[in-house]
Amino acid sequence: MKPFNLERALSGDKLITRNGLEVTEFHYLKSVDITKHKDRDCIVFVAGGELHTVTIDGKSVDDRYDHPLDLFMASTKKTYPVLIFKDKYTGKLCTIEQQLNENENCLVYEHLDYAYFLGIFPIEIEE
Repeated sequence: MKPFNLERALSGDKLITRNGLEVTEFHYLKSVDITKHKDRDCIVFVAGGELHTVTIDGKSVDDRYDHPLDLFMASTKKTYPVLIFKDKYTGKLCTIEQQLNENENCLVYEHLDYAYFLGIFPIEIEE
Protein backbone atom coordinates (compact mmCIF):
# COMPACT_ATOMS: atom_id res chain seq x y z
CA MET A 1 0.00 0.00 0.00
CA LYS A 2 1.19 3.49 -0.81
CA PRO A 3 1.72 5.68 2.29
CA PHE A 4 -0.73 8.49 2.97
CA ASN A 5 0.37 11.90 1.66
CA LEU A 6 -1.65 14.89 2.89
CA GLU A 7 -0.59 17.22 0.07
CA ARG A 8 -1.57 14.72 -2.62
CA ALA A 9 -4.84 13.97 -0.82
CA LEU A 10 -5.68 17.68 -0.67
CA SER A 11 -4.94 17.98 -4.40
CA GLY A 12 -7.57 15.32 -5.12
CA ASP A 13 -5.64 12.04 -5.43
CA LYS A 14 -7.78 9.02 -4.54
CA LEU A 15 -7.60 7.45 -1.09
CA ILE A 16 -8.41 4.07 0.38
CA THR A 17 -8.48 2.69 3.90
CA ARG A 18 -6.24 -0.11 5.18
CA ASN A 19 -9.17 -2.52 4.78
CA GLY A 20 -9.76 -1.44 1.16
CA LEU A 21 -12.71 0.95 1.42
CA GLU A 22 -12.74 3.78 -1.11
CA VAL A 23 -12.79 7.25 0.46
CA THR A 24 -15.66 9.20 -1.11
CA GLU A 25 -15.25 12.49 0.81
CA PHE A 26 -12.16 13.99 2.41
CA HIS A 27 -11.84 17.12 4.59
CA TYR A 28 -8.88 18.63 6.43
CA LEU A 29 -9.84 20.46 9.65
CA LYS A 30 -7.53 22.68 11.70
CA SER A 31 -7.38 22.61 15.51
CA VAL A 32 -10.17 20.20 16.33
CA ASP A 33 -10.33 18.37 19.67
CA ILE A 34 -10.41 14.73 18.59
CA THR A 35 -8.66 13.21 21.58
CA LYS A 36 -10.39 14.99 24.47
CA HIS A 37 -6.86 15.96 25.61
CA LYS A 38 -5.62 18.60 23.21
CA ASP A 39 -6.50 20.49 20.07
CA ARG A 40 -4.87 19.34 16.87
CA ASP A 41 -5.51 19.22 13.15
CA CYS A 42 -7.43 16.24 11.87
CA ILE A 43 -8.91 14.63 8.80
CA VAL A 44 -12.57 13.72 8.46
CA PHE A 45 -13.54 11.34 5.68
CA VAL A 46 -16.40 9.19 4.44
CA ALA A 47 -15.76 5.55 3.56
CA GLY A 48 -18.30 2.77 3.36
CA GLY A 49 -21.07 5.34 3.84
CA GLU A 50 -19.82 6.25 7.34
CA LEU A 51 -17.99 9.27 8.78
CA HIS A 52 -14.51 8.64 10.25
CA THR A 53 -11.74 10.75 11.82
CA VAL A 54 -7.97 10.28 11.72
CA THR A 55 -4.85 12.35 12.45
CA ILE A 56 -3.14 14.39 9.72
CA ASP A 57 -0.81 11.43 9.21
CA GLY A 58 -3.82 9.38 8.10
CA LYS A 59 -3.60 7.22 11.24
CA SER A 60 -6.14 6.28 13.85
CA VAL A 61 -6.18 8.55 16.91
CA ASP A 62 -4.83 5.55 18.85
CA ASP A 63 -1.79 5.00 16.65
CA ARG A 64 -0.26 2.22 18.76
CA TYR A 65 -1.56 -0.35 16.26
CA ASP A 66 -2.62 -0.60 12.63
CA HIS A 67 -6.28 0.35 12.37
CA PRO A 68 -8.52 -0.89 9.50
CA LEU A 69 -9.46 2.74 8.73
CA ASP A 70 -5.92 4.16 8.46
CA LEU A 71 -5.63 6.08 5.18
CA PHE A 72 -3.44 5.23 2.18
CA MET A 73 -3.04 6.59 -1.32
CA ALA A 74 -4.97 4.52 -3.85
CA SER A 75 -2.87 2.74 -6.47
CA THR A 76 -3.21 3.78 -10.07
CA LYS A 77 -3.10 1.33 -12.95
CA LYS A 78 -1.48 2.13 -16.27
CA THR A 79 -1.66 0.01 -19.41
CA TYR A 80 1.38 -0.38 -21.64
CA PRO A 81 1.68 -2.17 -24.98
CA VAL A 82 4.20 -5.02 -25.13
CA LEU A 83 5.46 -6.37 -28.45
CA ILE A 84 5.90 -10.15 -28.37
CA PHE A 85 8.18 -12.02 -30.78
CA LYS A 86 9.18 -15.66 -31.22
CA ASP A 87 12.90 -16.25 -31.83
CA LYS A 88 13.34 -18.09 -35.19
CA TYR A 89 16.29 -20.13 -33.91
CA THR A 90 15.44 -20.98 -30.28
CA GLY A 91 11.63 -20.84 -30.39
CA LYS A 92 11.61 -18.74 -27.21
CA LEU A 93 9.24 -15.85 -26.75
CA CYS A 94 10.83 -12.44 -26.33
CA THR A 95 9.93 -8.77 -26.15
CA ILE A 96 11.76 -5.76 -27.47
CA GLU A 97 12.07 -2.32 -26.02
CA GLN A 98 9.63 0.02 -27.68
CA GLN A 99 8.50 3.58 -27.24
CA LEU A 100 5.39 5.54 -28.02
CA ASN A 101 5.92 8.25 -30.59
CA GLU A 102 3.69 10.94 -29.08
CA ASN A 103 3.62 13.04 -32.25
CA GLU A 104 2.26 10.26 -34.41
CA ASN A 105 0.63 8.05 -31.74
CA CYS A 106 2.34 4.95 -33.07
CA LEU A 107 4.84 2.41 -31.80
CA VAL A 108 8.40 2.69 -33.07
CA TYR A 109 10.72 -0.36 -33.01
CA GLU A 110 13.60 -1.81 -34.97
CA HIS A 111 12.91 -4.55 -37.50
CA LEU A 112 14.12 -7.92 -36.20
CA ASP A 113 15.41 -10.43 -38.78
CA TYR A 114 15.73 -13.24 -36.24
CA ALA A 115 12.19 -13.26 -34.82
CA TYR A 116 8.56 -13.63 -35.87
CA PHE A 117 6.23 -10.89 -34.70
CA LEU A 118 3.32 -12.43 -32.74
CA GLY A 119 1.44 -9.32 -31.66
CA ILE A 120 1.03 -6.40 -29.30
CA PHE A 121 -0.44 -7.26 -25.91
CA PRO A 122 -1.48 -4.84 -23.18
CA ILE A 123 -0.04 -5.23 -19.70
CA GLU A 124 -1.40 -3.42 -16.68
CA ILE A 125 1.02 -2.10 -14.08
CA GLU A 126 -0.12 -0.88 -10.69
CA GLU A 127 1.79 2.18 -9.50
